[in-house]
Amino acid sequence: MIFSGLEQITATAFAGTLNNVDLLASIGICFPFITFLNAVGQMVGVGTSSLLGRKLGENSKDIKKEIGASFFYGLLFYILVLILCFCFLKGILIFLGAKSGTYGYTEKYITILIIGAVFPIFNMIFANLFRMLGKPYHSLFLMAISAVFDILLILLLVFGFKTSIIGFALSFVISQMFGTIFSIAVFIRQKLFNLKFNINNLKNIIKGILSIGLPTLVMQICTSVSLSFLNSAAANISKEAVAGFSIGNKIYMLVFGAVLGYTQAFLPYAAYNYGSKDYKKLKKSLAFSVIATSSLCAFFTIIFICFPNNISAVFSGNKSVINYSSKSLVAHSIPFVLVAVIQTFTVFFQAVKKPVAAGALSIVRQGILLIPASVAVLYIFKKYIFIIYAQPVCDVLTFLFLSVMLIIYKFKNKKTL
Repeated sequence: MIFSGLEQITATAFAGTLNNVDLLASIGICFPFITFLNAVGQMVGVGTSSLLGRKLGENSKDIKKEIGASFFYGLLFYILVLILCFCFLKGILIFLGAKSGTYGYTEKYITILIIGAVFPIFNMIFANLFRMLGKPYHSLFLMAISAVFDILLILLLVFGFKTSIIGFALSFVISQMFGTIFSIAVFIRQKLFNLKFNINNLKNIIKGILSIGLPTLVMQICTSVSLSFLNSAAANISKEAVAGFSIGNKIYMLVFGAVLGYTQAFLPYAAYNYGSKDYKKLKKSLAFSVIATSSLCAFFTIIFICFPNNISAVFSGNKSVINYSSKSLVAHSIPFVLVAVIQTFTVFFQAVKKPVAAGALSIVRQGILLIPASVAVLYIFKKYIFIIYAQPVCDVLTFLFLSVMLIIYKFKNKKTL
């Protein structure tokens, strides 16, 4: 996940060297759409991982049909994304925050992303399956391939052939394609899946996948929606505000990607122990995970608060952009430790087959709280300080909601918590 974050961060840094604020802002505007594509893959991948973890914990060795079904549904969701996005492309661009100066760049970038969406969707599925199958280094290699090729292709297409925004989009899609090809080759060579299943198998499998994976999709979609509102609010201030807000958010997301990557590894381990009824290991792994993710976020909170200008200056030489980025980075950092705890427990609830609890956390944080706050910032509280503190305030309120949930859950499920 750090490789994935570095891929986005490096692309932003390269864009910053071109001294084109419209282009830099457009890449930031497109970020919620990339988050959405990853969310579709995460929904299928996380749901499948939780399902397979419980099956293995119950000593079931036949899991190839579930893996094959995840590929089928990944392709199905890609087709749906393709149709819907091209049908409503103009509305999507406006919703994401594209304005007169950034509209053309954003349209070109998004169009290429939609066509190549199958690759990031499948890479998220493959990354989760590799970890579940005990092949974490394959998952790492998949992410590394995509990140390294993206950087090399940007240097070739953008700086070599001067292709501007099209080069950034093509670099991302082609690099993701290389990762998908690598993954498909591994699964075919090692015969890890089975595409022979009947309708009843498909219905049961999709129920098992979606019941757990939907909270992840809901959370990421809500994130994309609220981020689009915040981008639009920043665009009403200036293109420098959009670029700065985007840079601060991406730096924050780089570290959050590490937390997300850790919790994705925690999920199959927790699901396996839950399936085998080894509640002692389940509790120990939960406690360790909370400490590990919180410690990481506490460390980077200190770094981001102490050196925001120095970090932001890496991505742009524009003083106004640096100023906006620094303020965004500091604001996001304040409740970072609480975010780590929220993410860990969201995944824990997915692992122990509590999709309602996981979904409630996701919807409250990124939907019920953040979307109205983002709309309010867009139309009522139009100052930059309200834009950057919308998410942090919602994070604090979500943590309070989680605390109440844990008291109730502990009372009803003493064995697993």
